[in-house]
Amino acid sequence: MSSIRTLTSADFEPLVALLEANDLDPSDLHRDDMPAFVGAFAEGALIAAGGLHQFDRCGWLRSLVTAPEARSRGLAGEILAALETHAGEAGVESVFLLTDTATRFFQRRGFTLTDRATAPPAIRTTEQFASLCPDSADFMCKTLAE
Repeated sequence: MSSIRTLTSADFEPLVALLEANDLDPSDLHRDDMPAFVGAFAEGALIAAGGLHQFDRCGWLRSLVTAPEARSRGLAGEILAALETHAGEAGVESVFLLTDTATRFFQRRGFTLTDRATAPPAIRTTEQFASLCPDSADFMCKTLAE
């Protein structure tokens, strides 16, 4: 049984460890980013997480990750749903992301492939968009329901 909650600064090291163990670069993360992340815990251990940074009416989904031993339980979908709910309540109209491994996962959840050239300026300035994610990563967008 797992529980999902907003991460705090005390969860910073476990989040970095989870990201690194799954070949995701946490170098642009900072302890003060933690309220933008939610995580799933089992027996006190962080087993899945994801973050959403808000830039006015745009959201930037980053680092949706599940530990290999916790996959196929629907945790990533639950975390994504929690982040989308929070985003909608905060006035976010569109959520953007880059992925090189989970395009089909996101397509099944309403995201569409989008030309990187159409990225909003605030998204373009994120380290993930500008330098951390490869140019070959799929750029995707989802318009949230009003």
